[in-house]
Amino acid sequence: MAAKSNENDPADFTAWSDRAEAWIVKAIKTLLVLLILSQVALQFPEIRQWLASADHSEGVPYRNSPP
Repeated sequence: MAAKSNENDPADFTAWSDRAEAWIVKAIKTLLVLLILSQVALQFPEIRQWLASADHSEGVPYRNSPP
C-alpha cells in the first residue's frame, strides 16, 4: 500500500472554499433581508412598542406635543 501524501490537494481546498463562500453569501443575504424586515417593522407603532422598549422613556412624541 502506498502511504498517503501529507500535502493538501488544491482541488480539496477549492471545493471547500466554494462551499464556504456559498454559505457566507447565503448568510449575508439572509441577514440583509432580516435587517430590512426589522427596519420596516419598526415603522409600525404597535410593533415598535413591542420591539423597542426605549420608546416608553423618550417623552412626548413631537406629533402629540401641544402647539
